[in-house]
Amino acid sequence: MYQALYRKYRPTVFSDVCGQDHITAVLKNQLETGKVSHAYIFCGSRGTGKTTCAKILAKAVNCEHPVGGEPCNECDSCRAILEERLLDVVEMDAASNNGVDHIRRICDEVQFLPTEGKKRVYIIDEVHMLSGSAFNALLKTIEEPPSHVLFILATTEMNDIPATVMSRCQRFDFKRITPQVVSQRLLWIAERENINLTPEASLVIAKLSDGALRDALSLLEACQGIQGTISADAVASLLGLGDRKMIFSLCRAILRQDVFEALSLVRDFYEKKNDFKDVIGDLIAIYRDLLVIHSVSDYKKFVECYEGEISVLEEISKLATIETLLYQSNLMESFYISYDRIATGKKASAEILMIRLCKDELSTDPAAILSRLSKLESGKPSVPQTVGSSARLEDSSRISKNVSEVSSLHRENVPILEKRGFAGEVKLRNVLQKEAFLKPWLDQLEFEKSGSVLIVRCGSFVKGVLLSSGAEKTILSALGGVDPEIHSVSIEEKNNQTVGTQSSDLEDL
Repeated sequence: MYQALYRKYRPTVFSDVCGQDHITAVLKNQLETGKVSHAYIFCGSRGTGKTTCAKILAKAVNCEHPVGGEPCNECDSCRAILEERLLDVVEMDAASNNGVDHIRRICDEVQFLPTEGKKRVYIIDEVHMLSGSAFNALLKTIEEPPSHVLFILATTEMNDIPATVMSRCQRFDFKRITPQVVSQRLLWIAERENINLTPEASLVIAKLSDGALRDALSLLEACQGIQGTISADAVASLLGLGDRKMIFSLCRAILRQDVFEALSLVRDFYEKKNDFKDVIGDLIAIYRDLLVIHSVSDYKKFVECYEGEISVLEEISKLATIETLLYQSNLMESFYISYDRIATGKKASAEILMIRLCKDELSTDPAAILSRLSKLESGKPSVPQTVGSSARLEDSSRISKNVSEVSSLHRENVPILEKRGFAGEVKLRNVLQKEAFLKPWLDQLEFEKSGSVLIVRCGSFVKGVLLSSGAEKTILSALGGVDPEIHSVSIEEKNNQTVGTQSSDLEDL
């Protein structure tokens, strides 16, 4: 009779349990020293080994010949538990047996001595599903059970367990198993099952399992039907995942602001699958890796990608600044959250998202403004750019040249300090130099005191930047130690010939 992989390869001793060494080491030590508690509570996400460890513990306390805290799996008691025919080990699913009557039945049974083994063991799975009255009925028994009784509670929702129950149990938290450990286990099982699984494909499955080994084995089982070698592309095709190469191409198109290419790829994705949400999720994951590359010097320890993709990510990271990545990832996260609420027109919504991602100049959001400013400061092109497009490359060169000319024009036409009408200006400028978002614009600001108001004059573009970033409050705060007579700040646009020339040059961009 065929048996599912997760049942066939369920660990029978603590040393076979994957990724939970911090728990199995403690349990083995307690068994060796004879300091086993009367009640345990195992908590953690699904498929991480809670029930498996509960069954191994039940075997170990009843084993006739334990070795180093491990059950021998050969004595009559161990074999009976493995074959699920030992009456002294009771496994109950609280999801379907959550009433007070079920718990009262257990409370009555614990008074009887074990029939075959050393201890009566009660494994209550999904214990958080018990009703309030059932928990109350269990409370006294679990606090002072007979010496021959052991309770093992398992749950995925620790917050739903009453504090009175938790305080009477030894708590063990099962963590998610890392993709590397899951991948190694999959390759080990695939070798014994004669499944031709590549390391890249095992890592794809491991990441999809989200730290749950049982889910990973179920996915591997689904992939068994693939003829020949099970590759990463074959797994992605079978499970309906986005094509990694296409996703990287979409990422490049967005960062190069190539709307045509981005919309073409959206169309191709929709032809292959109706749900675009997974594609956005993959994009967000790639942006996370790009942000890590920009933020951490030794980024290879933290980048979560498949083998051979790190060079691709390094190449893509050069196309964007960290401000642009943050702005675009926020847009994608908002779209991802609201995707399921879009009743009709999901493809159109995805296309609009691509246009917004490629054209940050359409947004007045402060994050979009920072994105545009970071491109100007870093010299990255602010127009669509594709490989082989000479016209667009010429446009990029013209933009960079115009930006340099405008910056030079600003520097040449800054009025000298003596002509400005504010006595504490030099001191104020020294204070504002410490503000990172104001520092690039200080040379373009003129200060004038009018009664209790400080008037700050600048060009229209700079005025928009300052107003959107709340510069008035920052300047007013700095004035406290410069001129206490000033109680408010007004940011106004310059009205002279010099500013007109600068504005027209900026419009040419």
